[in-house]
Amino acid sequence: MNWNFWKKRSKYPILVGYSVNPEVVWDNISQPAPGQKIPGNMRLGVAGTSLNVVWSLKTCGCRPLLIGAVGKDKLADLTRDLLVERSIPHLLLPVRKGTAFASIEPSQGCWSHKPEVVRIDYEKITEALKENQPQFQVVTGLMPDQSEVLLAQCLLAKGYGIRVLNPRQNLIANRALFAQIADWADWLFLNRHEAAAYLGCKLEEVNLEALEPFLKFSQMAIVTCDEQGALLLNRDGLRLNLPAYVNGQPKINETGAGDCFLGFFLAAVCRGYELPAAFALATVASGIKVTRPGTTNVPTFEEAMNKTWA
Repeated sequence: MNWNFWKKRSKYPILVGYSVNPEVVWDNISQPAPGQKIPGNMRLGVAGTSLNVVWSLKTCGCRPLLIGAVGKDKLADLTRDLLVERSIPHLLLPVRKGTAFASIEPSQGCWSHKPEVVRIDYEKITEALKENQPQFQVVTGLMPDQSEVLLAQCLLAKGYGIRVLNPRQNLIANRALFAQIADWADWLFLNRHEAAAYLGCKLEEVNLEALEPFLKFSQMAIVTCDEQGALLLNRDGLRLNLPAYVNGQPKINETGAGDCFLGFFLAAVCRGYELPAAFALATVASGIKVTRPGTTNVPTFEEAMNKTWA
């Protein structure tokens, strides 16, 4: 297979959908005096698993198109403005009841609201596929809601290139539904919690041998295992088990590490790296990511490459 994306006459050879939303992060919140406003700092940004993957790809010099599912509201306009501000190519589909929104607070953790999909924009998705004929079609953070599944099917069913699926744990735990969806994908990207949910095993029992059932569905499966590293197996007999990369810095934020892994893996493949090298580089990139704040504060491709082969 020809992995060289740079010779392909496609504006966006990688399409990623559909998770993107405005996000408010609250810092330095303290208990106010009676009758006083709550003191603290607020930062407004854009987030979502698909956005995180796209940002990693863009950081690596690739050309991804973010396909986002939003509503017909002011939050959709805000999302568009934030994406333009970050120079992220995007196609926003007004298919939800409203645009998703998230808030991250120091004491309460993350609160998010994701309205359901009420219509499927087959025409726009089909048009984007036909126009770009991408070599990667990626669906991230897929939930078990039937409308979400139908939306994902639009991007995965017609395979111009390699179809990549990243399902959520509550979807993969539904074995029948997962079997139906996984059949659309060429590559599966999971974390060990998601893998264990399907296999019905403990986290510590997730290993290369245990993951063999996933090859019934897809050509390749990659499972990230937090501090235990990552696993890769494919139908060609490739089996890889790499420890997590530790650069001596304390962990700050693990959120987005899996998205960083996926983005850097695809970026390395885009640049012509063989699968073992792409896998090693993605492991290092995600190891660096967890030592940095924010979900999109990822290393550069060159930084990860230099650490991988230092």
